[in-house]
Amino acid sequence: MKHLVALAVLILLAASLTTGCGEPGDSLEAAGSLQFSADETRDSAEAIELLVGQTHLGLVEGREAMLVFLRGISTNQRDKPYAVEFVRTLDAEMYSDINVPSANSHLIMRAEIVDEDGTVLWTENVNSIFQSLEFLKLILEQTGSIRFTIHQIYNLVKADYPELLEFAVRIPMAIEGGVHYVLHIPTDAGNLVEIGRFDIATMKAAAKPVRFEGTVTALVDNGPSVDKIDVVILSDGYTEAQREKFELDAQATAKRLLETTPLYEHRDLFNIWAIWTPSKDTGASYDCRPGQTGCEQRFRDTAYETVFVIPAVGDKFNIDVSSISDRVAFPVQIGKAFETAALVPYDEVIVLSNSQKRAGFAGLYVALVTSWDRGEFPDVAVHEFGHTFGILGDEYQAEGDACYFAEPKIPLPSNIATAPTATSAIKWAAWLVTDTPIPTPTNLRSQYRIGAYKGAYNCDFLYRPAYDCKMNSSHQEFCAVCAEQMVRRIYSVVDVTRHEEAASVERLGADRLRFRVPLREQTRRYSINWMIGDEVISNNPTLDLSTRPILAHGKAGDWVELVGLVEETTGFVRVEDPRTRERFSWWVRVAP
Repeated sequence: MKHLVALAVLILLAASLTTGCGEPGDSLEAAGSLQFSADETRDSAEAIELLVGQTHLGLVEGREAMLVFLRGISTNQRDKPYAVEFVRTLDAEMYSDINVPSANSHLIMRAEIVDEDGTVLWTENVNSIFQSLEFLKLILEQTGSIRFTIHQIYNLVKADYPELLEFAVRIPMAIEGGVHYVLHIPTDAGNLVEIGRFDIATMKAAAKPVRFEGTVTALVDNGPSVDKIDVVILSDGYTEAQREKFELDAQATAKRLLETTPLYEHRDLFNIWAIWTPSKDTGASYDCRPGQTGCEQRFRDTAYETVFVIPAVGDKFNIDVSSISDRVAFPVQIGKAFETAALVPYDEVIVLSNSQKRAGFAGLYVALVTSWDRGEFPDVAVHEFGHTFGILGDEYQAEGDACYFAEPKIPLPSNIATAPTATSAIKWAAWLVTDTPIPTPTNLRSQYRIGAYKGAYNCDFLYRPAYDCKMNSSHQEFCAVCAEQMVRRIYSVVDVTRHEEAASVERLGADRLRFRVPLREQTRRYSINWMIGDEVISNNPTLDLSTRPILAHGKAGDWVELVGLVEETTGFVRVEDPRTRERFSWWVRVAP
């Protein structure tokens, strides 16, 4: 009897393995069964075999990247003004989103990944020393007292600050078939010319570990860096005895960053790290004011050598720079800053310089701010983050600052505009109410929160979207136009769905399938619409699909497309943007 019971159990077990949890004798190939395909086109669609209770997982986007340091060169040639040479590759954990180009058209150097035939597989505009040289030339020209060519400025930098010629680029490694990393830059005539071509495999083989040390502390940890925006805060000019001051300054910066709209509404997408590196001397490396008495006119020994560049150059060459703003400061050891930041998979870097001289600057890839007053400088740090992360422009006019208008060679940032014409609306027109006067009078600023207010980017002929905004006054919040750009930039780094989880299809029965997409936990920030054709059939987080809606769009045997569309719905983005949505699709049919 015991043997008969065992035999019966084996027979039942075999039957369950054959038919899953469906009805005895069900065939998933039988007429009327529900089938799906993950192929790209209808013509290539082939049904995926899936037993009841089994799940099919989609692909997860590769986000691995490598950090490469390059050196800029001025050639002094009209048809090819610049060149680039390889310096080093870091063996460090890095990530890059490759779905769509980032919202960074203000940057002038174009990077491409091409295959062996030269076909472009990926492109993005990236920051470089060349943008800084172009702006520096602009600044010096407008002072009226100093006239330099780009090549002369380059040679000056090369002789005294050669470290500034290095810049870091992040090269995605998940581009299938990518062979070369190619860089282009516009000439004065507006033509793009190739200035560097590098073999990706060769650069990867040359990777070496980070050379610098630092103590890493997580200030905000929301999960794996592969699916987050990682911000690193570095210490400059803090001695060993001032470590606690740096830690408090870094905490204040992180707190203010994530208290600011729209970063606050997306705070779960950020990790923030402090990396402690002590300096031998306290303060900025050079922070004398022009003509200041009692200031030690020497370079102090600090980790990243933050320099107030205008008075430093004036003192060095005995040039009268009193008419130029002396608040511009940046870390000379920019390569060391980036390499130290690479102790974590960083996306953005903020350098805190322990100087009592007030400054904030974002002209060399990082946001730098001096820690003169913990009650004030964190707001300036967020403003500078608006430059480096948001790629936003200054909306103010400050005495002693140059007008930064350099179009068409350097496109204006998204929050700065020229006067609209009869054929060209102002770039943030989607935020204007229909009767908004342009230019918008300042006495109507309460009525028109977004308009076209004259005076921006230190130019009296350019326009800004709001009368006041964080990109105008650091203590303000971001205006709607700047907030929109910040959100676009957030989704240039991460996706609206979770990266570490794949979309899936589960077989519930012969005529039922369950579709899931990797939604984030903050469901109120996103919507999902499940669609067949143009018809929305559900907006639930998961879709349990039967044959009925498929047959409503075609006969048995016809493949129809099922789409799960996830969109960011906070209202920050008014202009349709592919970065703020994620599209998942399958082909489904009822077996004939």
